[in-house]
Amino acid sequence: MRGPPDALVTRGNITRWTGVSGDARWAVHLFEVLARTTPRASSPVSTSCVGRVRAATPASQLLPASPRWSTVAFLVPPLSLSCRFTTGPDDSLRWCDRYGLPKMLAQDDKTTAKVRYQPKDEFHQRLQSEVGALLIGAAGQARRRLAVKIVVTSAWFYGSYACLVLLHLRTWQAVALVASLGLSGAAVAMGTAHDAVHGTISKSRRANAVVALLAAPFGISRTWWRAKHNQLHHSFTNVHDVDDDLHFGRLLRLTPYQERRWWHRYQHVYAWLLYPLLYVAMLVNGDLEFITRGVIGTTKVARPTPLRALWLLAEKLTGLVLLLGLAALAHPLLHVLAAYLGAAAVAGLIMAVVFQTGHCLETTTFVRPETTTGQVHQGWALTQVAGTADVATSNRLYTTFTGGLNHHVEHHLFPQANQLLLPEIASVVRRHCADNGVDVVVLPTLRAAVRSHQRLLRKLGHQPQL
Repeated sequence: MRGPPDALVTRGNITRWTGVSGDARWAVHLFEVLARTTPRASSPVSTSCVGRVRAATPASQLLPASPRWSTVAFLVPPLSLSCRFTTGPDDSLRWCDRYGLPKMLAQDDKTTAKVRYQPKDEFHQRLQSEVGALLIGAAGQARRRLAVKIVVTSAWFYGSYACLVLLHLRTWQAVALVASLGLSGAAVAMGTAHDAVHGTISKSRRANAVVALLAAPFGISRTWWRAKHNQLHHSFTNVHDVDDDLHFGRLLRLTPYQERRWWHRYQHVYAWLLYPLLYVAMLVNGDLEFITRGVIGTTKVARPTPLRALWLLAEKLTGLVLLLGLAALAHPLLHVLAAYLGAAAVAGLIMAVVFQTGHCLETTTFVRPETTTGQVHQGWALTQVAGTADVATSNRLYTTFTGGLNHHVEHHLFPQANQLLLPEIASVVRRHCADNGVDVVVLPTLRAAVRSHQRLLRKLGHQPQL
């Protein structure tokens, strides 16, 4: 990919990209980088939108085969992309799916996530510049090394499954393989499927989509995960009532802004009984709620079209039928279901621990935007640093197993970075933060992080609502 455009020259409603005229890949790159807040796609682009219009162009000037657009505008501040589709949100969703763009670029006025960060500051700009130089030089080699890792973890998962289905096992052997299936499933989910949806495994969107199919037997919609994780969680990390990772209904209280119930005083005990159910909850409730109601947690998003919804359901059921159906040909159905639920519990617990220790600790911060304006009194990058934590980053085995998600601060600041480069990025981020007086939450061991999360649960179980 060539460098960024030398200049953006706007005449009327057409922007000429000097230096990279006609390079669609840079347009996609800019779309992804600039998508930090939910744009106001339901109104015409004008100076009354979020920020001032920096550049505007018909989409046909940038990418082929797009629906008819009235205008696209890059807005600053805050960094975002606003677009108005004259053919409606359904076409925009299909177009975003085709090019792997975040859905937040095509939300209609039903979206309730109205959060506005402060403009990109010098801290963020300099950090991007430093890390960008590192990524350009090391990306190719990292992708090749990552391909080897994907093969190994996928072989572990499918090998565990094949042994369970094809071999006649003693009870203890079956239990061990069920645990192996859960462990390897979590490794594939975190280190392969997660990265594929972020588009970090390959330059090719098609290749990323193919790699994501390795997790097809999990039965979880990639479209839902992209909307939940890429759009909401990464854009609005630890933001009250928007970040769905903080939403466990009334069962758990994970932020001081959530309503406290009497049973929360015991949540530091029973939470560990709920976490193994995380995968099953995502499977049964998460993406189905998105498909049927257009809701993720407490946030409304654009609901898939009926045809798209049928495709998502078919994709979901096909993976599950293959996973369970093939096993049921060789074993009693009850045994198959028991093994499946056991592996799901192992995977759910692991993923819950990794994600909760990455955000919900005593020393991480939670954000509540202003009620009327949705304004956050920090820039996006600073909220990412304050709301995430690095855990056991010196433990290479844990880093490899989690797909680099223990370098969570770096992953959130640079979600398009290859997981194998996160340790190198961490040294740059920590040095830059130290130079600017910004604290980075670092837990030396997983045990310390789990204890911190446990203390937060206990504290929030007794603390009044703010």
